[in-house]
Amino acid sequence: MTYSHIRILLVDDSNTTRKILRKTLTEMGVLFVDEAADGLQAWAMLEAGAASYGMVFCDWHMPGLDGLQLLEKIREHESMRALPFVMTTAERKRTEVERAVLAGATWYIVKPFEAEAIRNVLAKAVLAAAAS
Repeated sequence: MTYSHIRILLVDDSNTTRKILRKTLTEMGVLFVDEAADGLQAWAMLEAGAASYGMVFCDWHMPGLDGLQLLEKIREHESMRALPFVMTTAERKRTEVERAVLAGATWYIVKPFEAEAIRNVLAKAVLAAAAS
């Protein structure tokens, strides 16, 4: 499966996590990866070019606009409502997973994540896009 056409936005306040995720994605063939250090920066990037993004990977806990708040803003916007959103977080509690899913998270990956988890959500996103 090829991922070279997907533009992904990585949102995490940890530079190290963004680097690891970027490396994982590029090793899988993703050519277009943008980064935001927090939800506010990500929101500005999405507003400026939402149509260009095929997926968002976002941490939950960040200062300013956190991942859940960013997700809620995205789902409120008609043009971004269907944008695949992957919550990447250390939150493992069932209630937190449910909160993210109810807010509109497409997928949920618990940190530390394995490359296979990233590969699985990419494959699902490509298949879903092809089906629509």
